[in-house]
Amino acid sequence: MNYVGGTIVVGKDDLSGAISVPASTNINFKYFAKRIVNFLISCGEENVVLDGNDILINNKKVFGGASYRTNDCYCFLFVATFTDNSEYINNFCKINENKLPGYITKTNKDKLIEEVLSWLQVI
Repeated sequence: MNYVGGTIVVGKDDLSGAISVPASTNINFKYFAKRIVNFLISCGEENVVLDGNDILINNKKVFGGASYRTNDCYCFLFVATFTDNSEYINNFCKINENKLPGYITKTNKDKLIEEVLSWLQVI
């Protein structure tokens, strides 16, 4: 299997989630992704970049997301990596040099959950 840059290993310290909000809020993937980028920067991460549906830190993928609209809802799906899973990925896939696997080091999943929940209070 070729590694196409997606987070394929999620451990107990990593975070996968989904957020569903009414479509009438008129938000999109970038709404959430840009906020996550800003949050990571505020936590002290450097070289944080939004690259399509991915977030890279120092050119390594630490976050992947997708979104869709259905049944008058907007759904935002994501995986944030907080542990070094590169060895596991190496065991299963040929790594694509364009997006090496990475992980978030300056915060943890509980703080990211708290941050995201604070956004949902105002939507």
